[in-house]
Amino acid sequence: MQLRNLLPWRFRSINNYQFTKANWMFRKVLQTPALGCAPESDTEVHALACARDLNMLLLSAKSFLVHCPNVRLVVHDDGSLTRHHEGLLRNHLPHVKFVARSEADTAMRRALPPSVFTARQENVFLIKFFDVNYFSRARRTILLDSDIIFTAPPTEILDWVRSDSTSSFYNADPEPNTVRTLHGPNVALRMPHFNAGFMGYHGHFAIETLVDLCMRLGYYREDQTLFAYLLSERAPLQLPSDRYHVYVGMPLPPLVCMVHFVSTHRFRNGAYVALAQKTIARLQEMAS
Repeated sequence: MQLRNLLPWRFRSINNYQFTKANWMFRKVLQTPALGCAPESDTEVHALACARDLNMLLLSAKSFLVHCPNVRLVVHDDGSLTRHHEGLLRNHLPHVKFVARSEADTAMRRALPPSVFTARQENVFLIKFFDVNYFSRARRTILLDSDIIFTAPPTEILDWVRSDSTSSFYNADPEPNTVRTLHGPNVALRMPHFNAGFMGYHGHFAIETLVDLCMRLGYYREDQTLFAYLLSERAPLQLPSDRYHVYVGMPLPPLVCMVHFVSTHRFRNGAYVALAQKTIARLQEMAS
């Protein structure tokens, strides 16, 4: 056995250590001014939050709201958030709707068949699939991951929010075959670069539709795969990757307005931390 494998996971690489210390690394976001949302908006932005990455989420949400304030923000607790964390969310994101895990569990236990509810309890990412749609009452639903930073106005999304279009969108992953090919329609061929970290669609999906899909596929794992099957029938727009960029270690495109720092490459080359510092500095300027 290699000596490295005897070390706790967090000490095996700088990347691993930064994963576990994300709140400390992004702590200066707590010095930025509060940014509220529009609680009466018919466009809802949903995000799944965990205690380890809470400051990342605050930065993601603020960097979006500074360009697109006329949306309703809904944050779903993955079960790790405390009252202190909820207080931070409410202080920094006024008018946010906070869905506690206990509240969601009670509602979803009633809404889902027992076997599907058990699967949801075992896979936290199914909260993005089931709970977001259950609690959404929007004309438009957007999903936002915590490891995203907006650097400029997302004009395509602003136009989509203001329009009457019933289209959907998603940000493109540079890696092909990000969707598991299951029986039924070959979604991996139709949407080979699907990424669910930042996506939007008209209205919301009925719980019955979601349950039927899972049972038909016999699949209860990545929300990304399940969303790909849902959206594949809606001919969703793949956002231009030179503006909505999934980071895999290469230099950022000059016209980028959004960067998604996916987990595999999140802290590679220090790009995430550097961009976070610049974004936090711009947010701090708003208070001066």
